[in-house]
Amino acid sequence: MERAVIDPRLPCIIGVAQRTIHLEEGDAPEPLDLWEEMARAAAADCGNASAHRAIDDLRVVYSLSWQYDDAPGRLAERLGLLEGGRHISGLSGTSPQKFLDDAAREILAGRRDLVLVVGGEALATKKRLKQEGRKPEWSFRPEQKRGMPFDDPFHPAEIAHEVFQAYLTFAVFDLARRAHLGLSPEENRRQLGELMAPLSEVAAKNPRAWLRRAHSPQELIEVTPENRMVAYPYTKNLVSIMDIDMAAGVLLASQEKAKTARDEGRFDREILPIDVKLEGLDHTVKTDEGIRESSLEKLATLQPSFRPDGIHHAGNSSQITDGSSALLLMSREKAEEMGKKPRARIVGQAVVGSDPVLMLTGPITATPKVLKHAGLELKDIDLIEINEAFASVVLAWKREVE
Repeated sequence: MERAVIDPRLPCIIGVAQRTIHLEEGDAPEPLDLWEEMARAAAADCGNASAHRAIDDLRVVYSLSWQYDDAPGRLAERLGLLEGGRHISGLSGTSPQKFLDDAAREILAGRRDLVLVVGGEALATKKRLKQEGRKPEWSFRPEQKRGMPFDDPFHPAEIAHEVFQAYLTFAVFDLARRAHLGLSPEENRRQLGELMAPLSEVAAKNPRAWLRRAHSPQELIEVTPENRMVAYPYTKNLVSIMDIDMAAGVLLASQEKAKTARDEGRFDREILPIDVKLEGLDHTVKTDEGIRESSLEKLATLQPSFRPDGIHHAGNSSQITDGSSALLLMSREKAEEMGKKPRARIVGQAVVGSDPVLMLTGPITATPKVLKHAGLELKDIDLIEINEAFASVVLAWKREVE
């Protein structure tokens, strides 16, 4: 089995933030205000409200709502950043993901330590202001209006047929896919409805979703005055909405940076100090000892801990520690009554038995069980954590389940 090691430059998501301003809340702030809010909220989410001050790479997703003279530069001023990378994306639906990929590569290569990816739109507010005969009074407009910074140039065929919008491009792709699979138009549209209906059910339960309404497959594909055909085979209900007031931010750091944050006391708010006797001397435990400084070269020199031909050593096994933790759970109604903001929602759980000797194979059989209980598939999950002591457990799970 492959030996697992922890690279100190391993990129980690340490803070996230998201906000949706619904119609009943009034006008959204301008994009620059939203970006700043998301940056500070993502820092607070990681347990250190001042973490944003250490950002050395700032990546702003291009905003259709408003052109700024220097979007990342203006945000850097707001956050009090001194120096570092300043980037604005091109115009593409995959720009946020490209930024996350680039940020991870920069961290892994040792060129950056703390990266913020942030984006936000206030298109719904801008559209509403226009309908009311008003204009947004937002800041730092460039002296001359710039063209759209598309990530990729248009193909001559797209230009000839004026296929510029994403909903037109993907409609063409979808028709080619239908022909390749040999599906009839009716069967293809039926499958589209069945694919998207469960996603609308998830959105209906999500307070941050822009449209919080569940649709049946038929409601999604049936053409009506309220659900016109936008670009065959896509009706209005099958196309994403651009006119939204939403923003989000993600903070990425290396494990090495996490160690530095721990050493500087940035996680102290989350940890309760405990006084203990250590080798006869008084000692206060107040830091997370699970963050260990290492390197690939150092890990490669470690010898097996349990048997000469074994694969487990001190670098891919849990350390010996004393500790405990607490988690407060309550109903959403109770949280709202107490004015508390929920941090997570439990949607499924499962308990399994496993071999009492091997024992560590439990996550393999628990995974399909909990997915079935939650009505989900593995492809629906964005982040997976197999919480076990040895790296081999994670690798075995990956081999069997994925």
